[in-house]
Amino acid sequence: LRRSEIAERQRERRTAALYELARQAAFATDLDTGLRAAVNLIESIFAAKAALLLRQKDHTLANIPHAASSFTLSEKEKSVAAWAFGCRMSAGKFTDTLPDSEALHVPLQGRTAVMGVLSVRPPEDKSFDLTERDLLEAFAVLIGLVLEKDHIIEAFKHAEILETSEHLRRALLESVSHELKTPLAAVQTGIDALSRQVDPDTR
Repeated sequence: LRRSEIAERQRERRTAALYELARQAAFATDLDTGLRAAVNLIESIFAAKAALLLRQKDHTLANIPHAASSFTLSEKEKSVAAWAFGCRMSAGKFTDTLPDSEALHVPLQGRTAVMGVLSVRPPEDKSFDLTERDLLEAFAVLIGLVLEKDHIIEAFKHAEILETSEHLRRALLESVSHELKTPLAAVQTGIDALSRQVDPDTR
């Protein structure tokens, strides 16, 4: 009964934490505000420092943490984060991959791609149990989906801008073509008239 009660409390905690993260992400005025809220929530729940390394436009992992991050990664930690990003697996502290790291690095897995890495550094005297690691991975998936949604929206906006630009280009060319036809026709008429008036030797 005691174990069942503990398990139920853990499920309630997990559900409440995920709901709070989803709520803050949904009501954020912009992506940066949502990411900052996510980092603050992780810090308050796990009593740990968190950093976000996001995917860049060329689909590589950024070398500089997002501004919402609360700690700076060493070169060693960045390399572990890069491994987690490339292999789509958690790495670092509390894992079987590079466990001597100071932080746990979890990929931000969206539906179709990894959108970055969540790095969490606990206090020296604290360890994450399996339930906490599962919750962190759920957080990472949710953040990954938010980033992927923002990426898709930006891609649609870019496509709309390109389409509008192409419409403007065609309209400009048509306008210029129309405006040139009238004076060119007048010039051609003048040339034809001069050609008829001038004798063949002078022509």
